[in-house]
This record gives sequence, C-alpha cells and structure tokens, in this order.
Amino acid sequence: MRAYLSGPISGTKDAIERFSDAQKVLEQAGIDDVCNPSWLVKILNPRTTDREEYMGICLDMLQECDIVIQLDGWEESLGCQCEYGFARGQDIPCMTIEELMDEKRYEREKRKPWNGCCGHCSDWH
Repeated sequence: MRAYLSGPISGTKDAIERFSDAQKVLEQAGIDDVCNPSWLVKILNPRTTDREEYMGICLDMLQECDIVIQLDGWEESLGCQCEYGFARGQDIPCMTIEELMDEKRYEREKRKPWNGCCGHCSDWH
C-alpha cells in the first residue's frame, strides 16, 4: 500500500518534522511506501515555484497512492482541502493515522484464528 501524507506545510515551521514523525509511524505499522510532500520544500525553490506548481506536483504524487493520511490541521489548509477533494474524486480513501491504526487493529483481530472460548462456556453446558 502506498500512502500519501496530507497536512499543513505553508506557514508552518515544523512541517518536515511532523511529516517525518507521521512517516515513521506508518513505517512501523508496515506501510513503507509513503509519499511525503514536505520534502518538496527542500527540493523546490520557493522564489521560483508558486503554489499552483507545488500543488500540481503534490496531486501527481497523490494520484499514485492508495490512501491519503490526513495530519492534524488538514481541515484548515487550502492545499489539504484540495488534496482531499481530488482524492475523493479518484475514490482514494482519506483518513487520519488514528483511524488507520484502528482499522489495522480491526483487520488483525479479524484475521486471528478462533482458539476456542474463554473456558467458562463449559460451566453453562
């Protein structure tokens, strides 16, 4: 599964750190293919790259992903709202890390083999 990280970048000072922390959480959960757009800040020159160009690159990256992981504050970011609308239009699911972890826990529990009851059922037969 390839995940795209969506969170506020413009106007923040800790974007790279927040995105890197989220990427580590995903990697620890077994998702090692993560598109992290915060790294574009290091590559692109902000004096020569405008918001539209940056968003175009982000949407190209997002289009190749299976899921969008929304970081805190995404609702307040115009870029994140654009990513959300684009993802929904492409039928790419969007969720927070917490929602993903809950879903992964559910999937793990669902796959666990049934090992019999707790041992108290024999008291009732």
